[in-house]
This record gives sequence, structure tokens and C-alpha cells, in this order.
Amino acid sequence: MHACPPNWYMVGANNDNNWFLCVSFIESTTNQRITYTPVYEVNSDEQQAGIYDSGGAHVCPPGLVMSGYRHDKDNLLCVPSPFKDSNGVWNGVRTRDGTTRASMLACPFASVMAGINADQNYLVCENQPSPRVRPGGPGGPGGPGGLKERRAQ
Repeated sequence: MHACPPNWYMVGANNDNNWFLCVSFIESTTNQRITYTPVYEVNSDEQQAGIYDSGGAHVCPPGLVMSGYRHDKDNLLCVPSPFKDSNGVWNGVRTRDGTTRASMLACPFASVMAGINADQNYLVCENQPSPRVRPGGPGGPGGPGGLKERRAQ
């Protein structure tokens, strides 16, 4: 399965070229990078999860978002969402969305992919109701709080 690096989330996909747009997040009040503990064994087929929404998109269950995708088998790699409230409770908001960024279909800025319908060329994007996390991270392109996206090839 093609996937973003650990602790990075999918925000865009170009299935024809097998490119992903990946982003990491930092917590706004602490400036600490959001990290997650995978809920799967690395390199295991057990990691592929997902359900289908009413529009036919393959989506991660609530509280999980995409970090990888295998287009030919429509398999998703779902990881814990970065969008949680101050009590650690998932509070992401999902919409059928998509724009074009970096030559691929992508979720709007500060959103991540929670699902995809490759046949109809749309994404299910998840964002947060309040600005607790922001794209970017300490060091690297964009600096603290700046956009830090990269292609996974």
C-alpha cells in the first residue's frame, strides 16, 4: 500500500500517477507536532479498514482519517484523526469536497482526507470546528505553523 510517512495525513491524491499530498499538523497552543500511535501492525494486511458512505465513497470510520490508499483494491489506511477537542474526543467535521492543488485532487487547506470515491473523482474531507491544530510544524519548510506538505511518491 502507498502511504504517507508516519504522523503525516493524506490531503490529496493523483491516482493516475500514484502521487499523494501529505501534511503534518502541530497543536496551536503547544506548538508540538501531532503524533499518533498506529492502530495496526506495520506491514500487515490488518491495517486496511473502511466503510462506505451514502454517496459511495470509501471512508475511514469516525475518529480515523486516511494516511494511505491502494487504488487498484480500493483499500484505505486509516489512522487516528488529528481533530480532537481539548478532552481528546474526536470532533472532526466531514464534507464531500475537493479542490486542485499540486496537480492533484485535494482537500481544502487545513483539512485531511477521510475517504475517496475514485470513480466519481471526489474526496470526503475532514476538518475541525475550532483552530486547535494547524498544518506545518517546527523546522522545515514553512516553519512553526506554516504549511508543510509534501508528495509521497
